[in-house]
Amino acid sequence: MLSPDPSPPARRSAVFGEADGRLILFSGVGRNAEGRVGLLEDTWAFDGTRWTELDVEPGPSPRQNVAYTSHDGVLYLHGGATVAEGRLSDGWRFDGERWTELPAGPPAQRAGSLTAVDGALLFTGGAASGAFAGVLRLDAGGWTELGRFSAGRAYHAAAAIEGRLVVFGGVRTSTTAIAETDAFPGPVELEGDEPAPSNAVSMVTLPDGALMHAGGFAPETWMLRAR
Repeated sequence: MLSPDPSPPARRSAVFGEADGRLILFSGVGRNAEGRVGLLEDTWAFDGTRWTELDVEPGPSPRQNVAYTSHDGVLYLHGGATVAEGRLSDGWRFDGERWTELPAGPPAQRAGSLTAVDGALLFTGGAASGAFAGVLRLDAGGWTELGRFSAGRAYHAAAAIEGRLVVFGGVRTSTTAIAETDAFPGPVELEGDEPAPSNAVSMVTLPDGALMHAGGFAPETWMLRAR
């Protein structure tokens, strides 16, 4: 176990990704220096040996339940929520030195997903006025809607497989978890059985093109491959 000193305060629902060769930790819910629980207003970088708190203002406001991903050495985020403001509609990119605000596009939401698929950055899902079902792509010209899933979801897992955006689990309009797997463009047929209903799950793209779904409220690990 690594025990670097100093280290960021403990937290949940934070943004955690890579930018310019370092791991970046941003915001989330934890205890501040006065011991009060709330949204943390900090950005930290880990170089493999030590943590460094970064002074990178201006940048995104503190938040939780954010859609985020890393792509080509840049950390991207969109949306999330706060107690005071509710769902947020802004997006940002962090290149390792500074935050830059993204063009407006996806709706204000919490618990959506950003995923890099064949060099494109795709956004979907999230709890907005209902669960968002659109698929939007970010490029130099801003956001473009490519199409829609048959139904939206939030608190889901998302990853890339064989050039498609694959989503699993999450919730629709209630707290009841679902077990559906869907793809854009779809449909997708997967080998083997389907994982149990779950939300707050994690899924990553592996070198052989498979997906790994782990944890959530169903403590299981799965390998998913397209037929």
